Amino acid sequence: MLISDHRDGEIITQIVRGFGCRAVRGSSSKGAARALLQLSRTVNEGSDIAITPDGPRGPRHSFAPGAVVLSQRTGAPIAFMVCHTSRVWRLKTWDQFEIPKPFARITVVYGKPFVVATERARDAAGEAVLVAAALNALLERAEAIGTGSIPMDA
Repeated sequence: MLISDHRDGEIITQIVRGFGCRAVRGSSSKGAARALLQLSRTVNEGSDIAITPDGPRGPRHSFAPGAVVLSQRTGAPIAFMVCHTSRVWRLKTWDQFEIPKPFARITVVYGKPFVVATERARDAAGEAVLVAAALNALLERAEAIGTGSIPMDA
């Protein structure tokens, strides 16, 4: 998992290690090139990686192009996963981090894999707009399912 190089990322690093995951430390603002290289190696070795798409400074629900550039370099598809939680505590941070309340219903929705079609990294960053649109549509779907606006199989 790509985890912030900031000191609060150390807490998350310890948690993911408890689940048996390896942490790659870095972000778009600190250690980006090193993290991109390490993530590329990890994918090329046959492992899956996880990245939260918004950069360390936001804005919330934005899509930083790093995952698209990584997909373009490695040929690995981007698999989308979003969650909607019925009841949360929301922190007063830039990303409004959510902590599920006890007995909350969590809806997880997966999207179709996105394959980066371009061969040039400069063009791949432009595809981040398409990826962001697909991810936002999936988030809206998860919210609609989670609130009962549409059935799960629709």
